[in-house]
Amino acid sequence: MSEGSDQTVTRLVQQALKKRFGEKAVPLADVKDLYKQIFKSPEGETLRSLAQKTGGTLRADLMITGTVWRYKERIGGAAGIERPASVAFILFLIDVNNGKLLWTSTFDKTQRSLSEDFMDFRGLFKEGARWLTAEELARHGVQEAFKKFPI
Repeated sequence: MSEGSDQTVTRLVQQALKKRFGEKAVPLADVKDLYKQIFKSPEGETLRSLAQKTGGTLRADLMITGTVWRYKERIGGAAGIERPASVAFILFLIDVNNGKLLWTSTFDKTQRSLSEDFMDFRGLFKEGARWLTAEELARHGVQEAFKKFPI
């Protein structure tokens, strides 16, 4: 997995939240600083409990958390590649007050050529008929996730 891939996906999710909720979205810098303090003793902690602690301290009602488990950059350029970009992550929306899981979205995609998968190509066509970088593929995944966001 590429170094910093979790930060890239986090930034893309934050941008989507900011676009949807404007100033109601807690700034990413605030969340990062607090999360670093809370995460110092992760024994027995889960993503849910960390989200609740972070959200509670920030006086947020809801928190999004998740995991990136694959983030491979393409090898080659936009016109031709040796290996395509591949990204996989899961997002969770958690109610801070009771820890209830309100929504989840999984994205798991390795870009394939038009001849391999026409349906996938149509979904990524707005990105252009080219090989995407891992960040571009992750951005597409976040956009797809937020199309189904419950709020």
